[in-house]
Amino acid sequence: MRPTPARAPPASARVPVDLQPFPGLGVPAVALVLAAAFLGFFIRGAFGFGSNLPFILITTWLLGPHHAVVLSVVSAAFAQIHLAPQGVRSADWGVARPVIVGLLLGTVAGVAVFAALAPEWLTVVMASLIIAVLAMDRYGVFVRLGEVVDLRSRWVALPLAAVSGTVGSVSGGGGLYFLVAYLRIACSGALAVRGTNLMLSVFYQIGRLAALAVAGFVDATILVESVVLLPAVFAGTFSGTRFFERGSEQRFFHGIQLVLLAAAAALLVRGVARVVG
Repeated sequence: MRPTPARAPPASARVPVDLQPFPGLGVPAVALVLAAAFLGFFIRGAFGFGSNLPFILITTWLLGPHHAVVLSVVSAAFAQIHLAPQGVRSADWGVARPVIVGLLLGTVAGVAVFAALAPEWLTVVMASLIIAVLAMDRYGVFVRLGEVVDLRSRWVALPLAAVSGTVGSVSGGGGLYFLVAYLRIACSGALAVRGTNLMLSVFYQIGRLAALAVAGFVDATILVESVVLLPAVFAGTFSGTRFFERGSEQRFFHGIQLVLLAAAAALLVRGVARVVG
């Protein structure tokens, strides 16, 4: 007797291609994406910003730069549901308002550049910007800037925020690092800095999400993948918030900066190899 051929599942049982999360990735790769989401949003929960960098630096290897960046933005927008109330309570709104305007202006310009770059060039530009931002923060460039100009001035804050929005939208993350020195000087205390960071992230992520959606980068697959990441997103933000409350975040932050620098350097090498090859 000939074996009975396997029957295809009925059409009603099939998942549309655009609703399948992470098509082409195996279980270990998807687990790595989830781990990257947890790590990234742990950092956001602890400091109020910074979730995109570790997520993008890890997932770009698996998903490609455009996919990784858009997924990080949509996932971060979901995360604000949990974090926004904390920011509303503790943010310094006098400091935040001019920065929000600059961030939104820069975001539009950054998304335009992001959309125009080919994947291999985006990888190179993204990794280079991340390395530059991390190195400047690591070695106190922004603090020295505060010794030359009045970072509390709105006329300094607005263009600084516009540059931040542009860089963050092109590189996928790290834009708010430009504002850390300004916030540390302009805000009173770590709680106000974190709360203001959280609110800036809310407006920044909403602006980026809107611009990316208009440019056609947000589709059904991205939305489904973001929902799949939600448990890791909320677990990371909750754990990071508890970490912040214990007051032991500074040493961790310096350590994670070094790891991110190494990851960005590796991504830069990969991008250059693809451009040259």
